Amino acid sequence: MKETVEIVPKTDEKPEVDLAFWEQNGYYVLPKFLSDEQVDAIVNETEEAWKNRRDDIVADNQIYSPTQKRVRNYLDRLSEEERTERYVMNDLFLVSDPVRSVSLDPKLVHVLRELLGTEPVLCQSLNFKWGSGQGMHQDTLYLPPPNERDMIAIWVALEDIHPDSGPLRYMPGSHNIPVYRFSNGKIRVIPGEVSGWDDHIAQHTEQMGLQEQVNHAKKGDVFIWHAFLLHGGSPIQNWDLTRKSLVCHYYSKSDLESVGGASQFDHGGYWWPRSPQLPR
Repeated sequence: MKETVEIVPKTDEKPEVDLAFWEQNGYYVLPKFLSDEQVDAIVNETEEAWKNRRDDIVADNQIYSPTQKRVRNYLDRLSEEERTERYVMNDLFLVSDPVRSVSLDPKLVHVLRELLGTEPVLCQSLNFKWGSGQGMHQDTLYLPPPNERDMIAIWVALEDIHPDSGPLRYMPGSHNIPVYRFSNGKIRVIPGEVSGWDDHIAQHTEQMGLQEQVNHAKKGDVFIWHAFLLHGGSPIQNWDLTRKSLVCHYYSKSDLESVGGASQFDHGGYWWPRSPQLPR
């Protein structure tokens, strides 16, 4: 598997953006884009939230939960047994200024705006301590934007990522695979019809000669991907290793307004001050 091709931004206030690379590959890398201070503030925020059992933050146990029972609840409502599992914190951006300051960093928002082609709005965040263990997928299966292609996402390395911790993997060019529609004509996944999506993706990745790559990220790197880019977590080889990261998804501002959402400006961009996801 090939390593990530890095696009190095200039150090001025508004980095130049290679749109041709983006359109061809569907991803973009900003190496060492964030300072250690910015990154450490997010790590400290998550650790304090978990330690203090915050009552305004919702978390999900991860896919490889030993009990195979999916749990979503506020941190203060998790039982002692449930707290032994590995969790991802949902939407910390709603209550955390350090998360918003990073995800709405003016230079980052500039890049996202150029790539998306319109004003982005932060609509979701996920804080991981461990590798996701998630198979290759498109975000549109679970978080379809109102305008199908008007979504962009980032993955921020909050530490140097060890190769055995399950690094982010992705498939350049896969955002150009023809859109698969389920029986209702929509792109949101219907669980009983996943095999059709699997066959569609396998057929087109072979026809297009697409190959998987791995993001060997360093602390402060930002990986950006298109809504339809295939990506996931590499197999975890050492379960004792952490893979601390922040994932953020952005709708277009016009999309959010089309569904009645109101955005708020902070730092260098817009975010959606909505309610957290409800416990299961």
